[in-house]
Amino acid sequence: MAEVLIVEDDARVSRMLQAAIEHAGHAIFAAARNARQAIEALAARRPDVAVLDLRLGGGQLSYPVAEELKRQGVPFVFMTGFAAQAIDPVFAPSIVLRKPVRPVELLAVLRSLTMR
Repeated sequence: MAEVLIVEDDARVSRMLQAAIEHAGHAIFAAARNARQAIEALAARRPDVAVLDLRLGGGQLSYPVAEELKRQGVPFVFMTGFAAQAIDPVFAPSIVLRKPVRPVELLAVLRSLTMR
């Protein structure tokens, strides 16, 4: 069982991700709506893996969270409605899931990331 950080500004999508992750037997480390909330959660302790929506509300990107996860050695996956090429090359190679993300795809990626 892995503890999963979710960073997603759309409440409906966040609830769907949480339900799928918990149904698969994992725990939710935190569900953040913006980068600040996610970084605050990461200051306390470390998740096993993270799911990051690339574009958050207010034009914010999840790159600050990705940088902190990278610094802590936590694997993560980006989700976006844009092409994978939209990801800053500094995070290459990153796993990128195209929205809308099917739960089965997400769970397969989480499984692969937690087995590394």
